[in-house]
Amino acid sequence: RALRQVETPLVLYFHEDYFLEAPVHVAFIDEMATKMLADPSIRHIGLTHFGSDGPFAHADDARLCQISQDARYRLSTQVGLWRVETLLRYLRPEENAWMFEIYGSARARKVTETLLTTNRAVLHPRLGTGVVQYTITGIIKGRWHPAMPALFEKHGLAVDFSKRGFFAPRPALLNRWDIFRKLITHPSRFLEVAPTLLKRIRRVNGES
Repeated sequence: RALRQVETPLVLYFHEDYFLEAPVHVAFIDEMATKMLADPSIRHIGLTHFGSDGPFAHADDARLCQISQDARYRLSTQVGLWRVETLLRYLRPEENAWMFEIYGSARARKVTETLLTTNRAVLHPRLGTGVVQYTITGIIKGRWHPAMPALFEKHGLAVDFSKRGFFAPRPALLNRWDIFRKLITHPSRFLEVAPTLLKRIRRVNGES
């Protein structure tokens, strides 16, 4: 409902636990917003080195690349510029952030449109950092990312980290099992993403 109140055609998507580690390259974001306003075919521009992990295709601007139709995360909740109408089309009120990335990406694979992200190999070395530089998420499953105390101390921020505690990574296999368990609680939507999951498993196993 909040997004429907936005009166501009574009929105800068951001989460409250993306704690900045370097100055934001505002001029680049302004330039990309202007680019989107001039070219309505561009529906999204990711502004971090997170988000989609490809595959990517070339874009007209060497600082950007296209997120391929079959990209693992064609949609992402990392910082980026979105055309409001496009983001609204993919959002579902019953989905949380990780569900949006999985199920939303499945929906986006069926739609041919231009979704871009920064070309990490070209742009980031020029800037010295990402356009918006931060640890991928400061809070994981309700607990602090272990890198946060040093960052907060650097900026003179006093936080009682004991109230939340710190996130301890688990084996990847357990994380995959958790995701699978959550996915199968929504059978109809699981069928949407099953082909992609099977393709990913084949890649891991070295199958064609």
